[in-house]
Amino acid sequence: MVELGNPFDTKEIVGSPAIEAVRKVKEIGLNQLQAFTSDCLVERTKPVDDTIHRNKLKVFKAPTIRSMSKEKQKLTCLKNNAGLFSLLYISCQTRDGNLDEFFCYENQESPPALSDGGNLHLGTRSDILSLTCFEEISDATSVAPTWRPV
Repeated sequence: MVELGNPFDTKEIVGSPAIEAVRKVKEIGLNQLQAFTSDCLVERTKPVDDTIHRNKLKVFKAPTIRSMSKEKQKLTCLKNNAGLFSLLYISCQTRDGNLDEFFCYENQESPPALSDGGNLHLGTRSDILSLTCFEEISDATSVAPTWRPV
């Protein structure tokens, strides 16, 4: 198989297996149609509502997505935040902005304490209820309250 790089560099859009797959699509579909009609309608060996299986033709090679490590993600996030913060701070100084008001606002969509790389942390209620700080506030009762109609 021909390894695909940037199509502007190599001037090759797809590889030869993709070209062969596209050329054989009609033939593969007609073979499946003939097999379905002969099995379901002529010979009646399969029910009519039997599924026709999907063809998984690899026309385009999916690019491999490399995931960055957590440390690298945090480092790039910090660099982006530092760059954004410095630009905003300089623009606030050059336009005679109020620095006290400048520091009142967040410079990110989600605070770093609540998110990881822009994705919010998801928790469950049982995690919150298992905290010991709630035990000090509430009184634990083992007797269920009685219900009285009003």
